[in-house]
Amino acid sequence: MEELNRVLATVVAIIAALYFVPTAIAMYRGHKNLAAIVAVNLLLGCTLFGWTAALAWSLMADQETTPRRRKRSHEPNPFDEPPEPITIVYSCPWCGRQVTVTPNLIGFAVTCSHCCRQFTATPIAPPAP
Repeated sequence: MEELNRVLATVVAIIAALYFVPTAIAMYRGHKNLAAIVAVNLLLGCTLFGWTAALAWSLMADQETTPRRRKRSHEPNPFDEPPEPITIVYSCPWCGRQVTVTPNLIGFAVTCSHCCRQFTATPIAPPAP
């Protein structure tokens, strides 16, 4: 009999934990509609429709969601755009037009895209203070 009570208590605890999963998710995510989600979960959670609605609502993103765990700043964000490559603008000594050169080409022969002549991209000295 005592073992049956222990098994029954375990089953009731598991069911109660599963019953309040939508509330726990909404609390964890800091959902702005937490009170409404708790009400739907508490009052209508006994129906499959009410529990599913509360779960879906707790998983929906809203603009004011403040998660407890913040992403560490040193982790790269895959949605960030890559930085613009650094370029240096030279004047072609032959035609005078502007030619954009990346830093890895400094000291090498560069071909002007306008007149198709080559010139050496020399290092530019930083401006004097």
